[in-house]
Amino acid sequence: MVARVMFLSVGCVAVFFAATSWLMGVATGPENVVASSQQHGPQLLFVLSDARLGGTFTDALHLFFVTGIFASMLAFHNVVARYAFAMGREGLLPAQIGRASASTGAPAFGSLLQTVIAFVVVAGFAVTDDSPVGDPTTPVLRLFTWMGNLGALGVIALMALASVAVIAFFVRRGATGAQGPRLLCSGLAALGLTVIFCYAVADFEVLIGSGDGSVLRWALPGVLVLAGAAGVVAALVLRTRSPETYARIGLGNEAFRLENAASAKTEGRDR
Repeated sequence: MVARVMFLSVGCVAVFFAATSWLMGVATGPENVVASSQQHGPQLLFVLSDARLGGTFTDALHLFFVTGIFASMLAFHNVVARYAFAMGREGLLPAQIGRASASTGAPAFGSLLQTVIAFVVVAGFAVTDDSPVGDPTTPVLRLFTWMGNLGALGVIALMALASVAVIAFFVRRGATGAQGPRLLCSGLAALGLTVIFCYAVADFEVLIGSGDGSVLRWALPGVLVLAGAAGVVAALVLRTRSPETYARIGLGNEAFRLENAASAKTEGRDR
């Protein structure tokens, strides 16, 4: 049932995005869609709506857009907070971050960590802003464009690696025959995502709106490479120095229960 709901939701989102893109192309004309996008930028959807559906409908679209952005930010905040909570519980971050709030049970310290990181990033963009005085949009646009595209690029890379990991998981367990369809889908997904990743990196200056000679074209994707390399090194060091902690990575509640059971057993022996 869960698998059906997941595929149905992903399929509906894909159809919605495809239909929306097609409708915008029809509204501007296939031969004018690039020029219209360059002229109006993010406002293209609202310009098309205002000309065809009126100001009231366009105002509603603006409201939905703002509330949608807020909902997305809240969702990402909660996801990061729970990732931090899990990492703290598994010993990858300080144990305090892996503790839940006594009153609500929410990952309060993980949420606080995410809030601090977000504040530092936003403050960094605001402080280093070199736009004309009185123009508050430039740091916001840079933050949204640079970090948004960098995050999307990272998600694509993680999805490609996850597809490869699925194949490795079943191959190591000798289940290639029984899991043939899953391996095929994972292989196609890994191939497609890798191609998308390469195209995104090659045209990254277009995504972030920088010139061909801008150092950001390679510096921002380089952040992902450095983060990945640092993660591999940290994992190897952790596996060498603390194999028990390394073995618990990804076990979630099961590792937490095993740790509590081991602690209870040790306390029983001491008594």
